[in-house]
Amino acid sequence: MLNYLFNQDVVVPLVISLLTSAFTMILVWQRQKRVEDNFSRSKTAFELVLKHEFEYYEKTNIIYAELIPSINDIENCLTNKPRPIEFEFETRQEQFLKYFPTLLKSVVDLKNLIIAYEIYLPKYIHKEGINVVIKLQSSLPFLNEEMKKLHDGSEDEIDKIQCEEVIDDLLMACYEVRQSIKKRLHLLSHPNWNSTKTLEML
Repeated sequence: MLNYLFNQDVVVPLVISLLTSAFTMILVWQRQKRVEDNFSRSKTAFELVLKHEFEYYEKTNIIYAELIPSINDIENCLTNKPRPIEFEFETRQEQFLKYFPTLLKSVVDLKNLIIAYEIYLPKYIHKEGINVVIKLQSSLPFLNEEMKKLHDGSEDEIDKIQCEEVIDDLLMACYEVRQSIKKRLHLLSHPNWNSTKTLEML
């Protein structure tokens, strides 16, 4: 009888201890699994954000590569600045009509990209992209009216100073957003890049 009690006193606590340890290990494993799952989802989400962010930069870069030279050429048309030799046999009206549609198309293309990629972009880059679109939209009526004066043979009435100011404002807006994108890409490619800090900038 004593042996039975002795064995019971030893075995029961041992079993309880083993079960408790096993249960604790299961809880720890479950917590670790949840942490790993959360990290995996966060990593996947962040990679998706970066993928779309890079797509936006690639697509807008193509637009700006065509837009910026067109803006410069339109200024040359309206202010009668020296033009590249390839335009030697084109009238200023023809040159304007050749490049003005690029500005119109850029407004639509940039606006569509900003809307489509808004949730993936840092706020400051999104804001500067909108600024380019706003300046483009506001400048188009003025530039078109000045071109009408040239077409009608009233070149003396063209406000060349205002034309230069509008063009400079447009080019500066393009420069600012491209510089911000350049700095952003430098940040992401830096050896000491911190993903937490980068997320805070979104």
